[in-house]
Amino acid sequence: MENLFKAYDIRGIYPSEITLDFAYKLGRAVAMHFTNETIVVGRDARIGSDRLAERLIAGINDQGSNVIDIGLCSTPMLYFATQQNPGVMITASHNLSLIHI
Repeated sequence: MENLFKAYDIRGIYPSEITLDFAYKLGRAVAMHFTNETIVVGRDARIGSDRLAERLIAGINDQGSNVIDIGLCSTPMLYFATQQNPGVMITASHNLSLIHI
């Protein structure tokens, strides 16, 4: 799992490396890091993004934080939405899931 964490994102193949369980645990970790903050979550239209976002959001909520789910969006749209709150973007290249925090 440590090979998924890069300098600026979390990168791996969905669903073998970036799993739904990983997304849930990541959501909990993100909420622990940004204690008492609402977290913005966005995603692209690729296969798996909806499921990954669902589990990520569940982890954030289960850790006690609130989520603003902006749904399907571009990365620049997520950046705009995070002017007041931290955020997570679920996106991908042709074969990878990228999670930007």
